[in-house]
Amino acid sequence: MKNNLKAFLFVVSIIFMVSCGNQQSKPSNNSTNDTIKNDSLKQTTSNTDSASRNSADFKIFINYFLHTCYYNNNLDSLVFSSSTAVTSFMNSEAGFARYYNRGAFCNLFSSAPYDYPFTDKFYGEKCMYNDLNLFNKKPVEGFCEESKDPNGVYYYQVTEFPDAWDMNKDKAVKTKLPAKFEKVDKMKVDVLVDKYIAKQFYFAQIENIWYLVYIDDCDCSA
Repeated sequence: MKNNLKAFLFVVSIIFMVSCGNQQSKPSNNSTNDTIKNDSLKQTTSNTDSASRNSADFKIFINYFLHTCYYNNNLDSLVFSSSTAVTSFMNSEAGFARYYNRGAFCNLFSSAPYDYPFTDKFYGEKCMYNDLNLFNKKPVEGFCEESKDPNGVYYYQVTEFPDAWDMNKDKAVKTKLPAKFEKVDKMKVDVLVDKYIAKQFYFAQIENIWYLVYIDDCDCSA
């Protein structure tokens, strides 16, 4: 009788151990589902970013640009340090340059450090906004005179870029992209904050993709 009881208990213990081992070896369905969901979310986000970055619709593009490297960012520092956050919006053939006036004339600087202060660490002004309304029109005033328009990002098509003062020739010269891009569409963006233009950008559409080509930091004294 005792031997039969021992045998019975032994068999029960074996069955219990095998059952527990099988349960531990099975992967959690929740864990697998979470991984699939996270991978899908990353893929969706990546696709959305790419679509916004490469959108031919300038409103979609500029909204993406601003949220990527302008809002809550120090754009001047990003440019100064050649951060990919901003260089990803530049075209190597079209190039990039910055308008800036050291004195009375607005000069164009086409190579680093683009006449930013040459220090080990450059700190420009951080944009304190995380979103502004978009307006497909040119603001009234806001450069030297106060504007009555509301705060916002104003974007509009232009046919040419501002002249720049050539310090070697001692005269104003036309600013142009390389000849192959001469007829591309061009857009200007004015960021209007508290009645004045805080930042000016110029973009060119090359092979149906928008690129940052100029930042205009000249003040109204130029």
